[in-house]
Amino acid sequence: MTGNGNFLCARSQDLSSGGHWGVSLSLRSLRDTIRRPRGARPAISREKNMKQKTFNLSLVLILMMAGLALAAAENTPAPAEDTVIRTTVERIDAARDPELLGETTPESELRIAELEARLMEGRQHPKPSAPMETVDLDPSVLLPLNPPVDLRDSDGGVVGPELFVNTNPSNAAAVNARSEVHEPAVAAAGDRVFYTANWYSATSSDGGANFSFVNPNPGPFAAPTGESFCCDQTMAHDPGSNTIFWLQQFYPTGSTNTGTQRINVDQNSDGVWDCAYDINTLLVGFPNNTWFDFPDLTVSTNYLYHSSNTFTFSNGWAGGYVGRYPLAELASCSTPLTIDAFTSWDGNFRLSRGADTTMYFASHQSNVALRIQSWADADSSPTSVTKSVAAWSNGSHSCPGPDGRNWCGRHDSRIQSGFVAGGTLGFVWTPSQGGSFAYPYVRISTFDTGNDLAPVDDIDIWSPDLAYMYPSASVNTAGQLGGTVMWGGGATHYPSCSAWVADSPAEGDLVPLAHTLSIAGNYGAQNGDGRSGDYTMSEVYYPDDSQFVGACFAYETLGRGTSTYIRFGRTVATEIFADGFEDGNTAAWSSETP
Repeated sequence: MTGNGNFLCARSQDLSSGGHWGVSLSLRSLRDTIRRPRGARPAISREKNMKQKTFNLSLVLILMMAGLALAAAENTPAPAEDTVIRTTVERIDAARDPELLGETTPESELRIAELEARLMEGRQHPKPSAPMETVDLDPSVLLPLNPPVDLRDSDGGVVGPELFVNTNPSNAAAVNARSEVHEPAVAAAGDRVFYTANWYSATSSDGGANFSFVNPNPGPFAAPTGESFCCDQTMAHDPGSNTIFWLQQFYPTGSTNTGTQRINVDQNSDGVWDCAYDINTLLVGFPNNTWFDFPDLTVSTNYLYHSSNTFTFSNGWAGGYVGRYPLAELASCSTPLTIDAFTSWDGNFRLSRGADTTMYFASHQSNVALRIQSWADADSSPTSVTKSVAAWSNGSHSCPGPDGRNWCGRHDSRIQSGFVAGGTLGFVWTPSQGGSFAYPYVRISTFDTGNDLAPVDDIDIWSPDLAYMYPSASVNTAGQLGGTVMWGGGATHYPSCSAWVADSPAEGDLVPLAHTLSIAGNYGAQNGDGRSGDYTMSEVYYPDDSQFVGACFAYETLGRGTSTYIRFGRTVATEIFADGFEDGNTAAWSSETP
């Protein structure tokens, strides 16, 4: 039973044959699903330990009271099991005239007008989220796991990242293309930057100082038959081949029975789109009359990974998708492209930045349990395990700002980002307000990749005065984290966006959070259902992977999103002497020292 029920429909998992849904009548199994194994985590404070004990005791009492009601969960629908198929898709290489990419057309203007009308009426993508179970909790167990975050750039002595570049790509686009549902994404390689934001795209050849408009409707290649561009876009960069990937989403508007997410390929990151591949729902194993939404894209050592939710034409839930495509084939625009396609009833997958030869992605099974998928490059399919996390509130999100507009009203608690830093895997999402949390906040749950994904820690980025929303996270080769996060709400703060860094995923490095303001908003979202988001993005900068790039936005003008492109990182002290003098390394001194 979900939402307002008092018991949990547990998900069983058969790793040898894929996932299946069932009902556990064992109170012990439910207790074990929710209980945190703590052997792998560092020592915590007595206060934090007492909070966890209080939570465990309260939750066991709730489950004992609910035990007799478990049988009612037998009415839970039984979706398809996890499936992996191998298929291929042919290359598209008949590019449109590059001179046309920077031009608007009557068709694209009409499409934007249609989309804006739907958005203002609260009808843009009226879709459900991935199914999950909700354990009703006594609010007294929903306690912050660490101190709150200060909004100052220097938070408790922790200095935020330096913004080496902080510019506005949306200036390149027409005003009506700057959607409130902004969903910005970016990839950067040297001076080449490519930026996307729901209804427009932009490119820079001077490191982000200036941007020129790129019309994503239809983009570098003709739109798939019977489909029109709308609206999600995202980016990735492969440092091994210096290739940029741009994902465009197309929605069925004509005589077609599928939806497409197209992956455009820019070999050598030189601003020329050399080929593209159309991934549609039928190709990867979904039934007729389905379409994609909420994509993610990142690379491992050998593959480009691509995730998305899938919906029916009537906006019902159809499942989640993760595909992987060999980087060697993509970087050379090979045809056909090999696809390993994983489909599941789970969804809202976010891929793990920093993965090498194993990709991780996850889905909420409940507000106390996370199902983690591990897909090694050498394996034909992923394996999964369900791990417990500290309880969090899964209600409607509320964070009205000074103008009373609830800019996080449409958001849910889907996973927003994933990362692998050293031996630590992390997933990031935004629980709703509830218990001791006055506003929605960011949760980071981490796991040990060297110890069967044993839980390590749960970390809350929160404030008693405002919400933290739409987080992203990426990892550089030193294991440092960098990302973006939106914040706002209450009597003082309109929704705004910052870049953040941390030396590691340990609590001591994440709390207090080292962050720096990129853009301050002046308004909240005014569309029909208070919809903002649905995501921001960050990636490692190439070739200097000590730095990060990020995509932020806020509402500087009523009804319009304003983008920022950020290149950021730790300020690196420049040594005057290169022979160890400043480090006291006298053994390195020589007579040649000036």
